[in-house]
Amino acid sequence: MPGPEIFALDPQLNESMRAETRGEAIPLALRRFQDCWESCGSTSAAQRATAAVLARYHQLFPSASPVVRVARLCDVVGVRLTGLRPRSRFKPSYTVVDSPSRHPGYSGSVRFSRQGAPSIEIPEGVDGYRARVSAAHEIGHVLVHKRGDNYDDVTTRLPASVQEEAIAEYAARLLLLPTGNVKAPNLAEYAVRWASDAEVTVHAAACRLGDPDQRYRQLNGAVLWKLSPKVRSDLLLSERLTPAWHVCPGAFVPIGRCKARVGSLVAELANGSTPVSGVQIEDVRIGSFAGKFKVHGFAWGSVSAGTRLVLSVFEGLADTRLAGREAFTAGEVSDVLTRGEQQPLLSEGWF
Repeated sequence: MPGPEIFALDPQLNESMRAETRGEAIPLALRRFQDCWESCGSTSAAQRATAAVLARYHQLFPSASPVVRVARLCDVVGVRLTGLRPRSRFKPSYTVVDSPSRHPGYSGSVRFSRQGAPSIEIPEGVDGYRARVSAAHEIGHVLVHKRGDNYDDVTTRLPASVQEEAIAEYAARLLLLPTGNVKAPNLAEYAVRWASDAEVTVHAAACRLGDPDQRYRQLNGAVLWKLSPKVRSDLLLSERLTPAWHVCPGAFVPIGRCKARVGSLVAELANGSTPVSGVQIEDVRIGSFAGKFKVHGFAWGSVSAGTRLVLSVFEGLADTRLAGREAFTAGEVSDVLTRGEQQPLLSEGWF
């Protein structure tokens, strides 16, 4: 029996959208945000607001690099950015993607002042990709309260609601990952490389795959798997793999407390030392997240060093065309894995 309709892969945004469709009361800040952009929903208002910011961004910086720079976004919006910034590029790191299960975007803060421009602060200890996503999240809050060249004196005094936090995080993804209607044979590999190219977290890129403006296929969830340091290294690799984080709306996935299934795509891809990808149809059960899905997987890092990671993205079968060699049985996985020399992944960026 199919579960509730999924509006977005980001669980917080999904619940916010479901609340709006149920006719529940919308927080005042979001009601006025919708009115400002003449939109019938908060997500469409975020799409229009960020599109206007990006249009101005490319007008002011026509020769800018493909990476959207947060400092320049602040210049466009008219806010000050304070706090720690990355001073240099770091060597490629696999720990960048290992976000906690809680929403990773709410690390910064924004302060509105009657005397000057709003100020966004990124606290010490939030660096690299997370700092970029965090700052863009705060820009999302600024857009919610911005009314032309001014700010709403009423809504800026109110505490941010859960719904506003979800919209701010969605706005951050729209700003830093503006490409819509992603099409790729392997969505997990695409997300990891997209995160590296755009200098954002893999968590943000995975959520972006299933945002409400991505309409061409139904995604039900994504899980990042890591090697548990609490499990003995002499056990089967599937026993050592456990979720580091997940975006599976409406499902309970025990972080760090469940393992991969023997023979699953995740277990097969983890058994290597080079970047490798694969796609297959599987019966999946991870906590309460269950069903038959087209599973997209991508693994990278080293088993011996304990840095092996696997991103799995779960696509519903209703919209899947099972033609050609898109889907494989567990026994065929080793014959169809994509291997070879890859560009360095997850190099750190700055603002």
